[in-house]
Amino acid sequence: MDYAVLLYFEEKADCLIDKWTQDLVKLGLNSRFAEIGMKPHLTLAEFDLTDLGEVENLLKDFASWQQPVDLKFSSLGVFPGENSVLFLNPVVSERLVKLHQDLNSLLGKCCNDFSPLYTEEHWVPHCTLALDYDNDHLNQAMRYLGSRFLPIDTKAVSIVLYGCCPYHEMMVLPLNNQD
Repeated sequence: MDYAVLLYFEEKADCLIDKWTQDLVKLGLNSRFAEIGMKPHLTLAEFDLTDLGEVENLLKDFASWQQPVDLKFSSLGVFPGENSVLFLNPVVSERLVKLHQDLNSLLGKCCNDFSPLYTEEHWVPHCTLALDYDNDHLNQAMRYLGSRFLPIDTKAVSIVLYGCCPYHEMMVLPLNNQD
């Protein structure tokens, strides 16, 4: 997929999540996600498109009528497998689900070839901490973070259009009525 739409969090949450990611790097447990250089985020959609300007205009309008979204990251989670992913798990609120549904409905009008991982029936909201773990490193990382983890209360304050491969921010839009 060539593009993604992400949510960014308040700065205080960013700093704590970044610290945990950097701690894993310093301990030699994983540097893959840190090397990509992405800010902590929650992905709403991944897709290909034919008209970038149309998507940019759609996102500007969408952000202007969205309010910041309360988020609580309440636990650590894992997508298991040969290259496991370690992540923060948010409590899935009605507001977060509605934002995801509304965005994907709008994007469906001008985008094509959506990643099935982010469609309504398959989406698992998460904030990645580390990628491509083998079982030994995953277990060490879980023990390390498990002993330090405290729930994080934050807000999603910006919606972001992101280019993929190479990864880069294309547009960061504050959600309406943000102080």
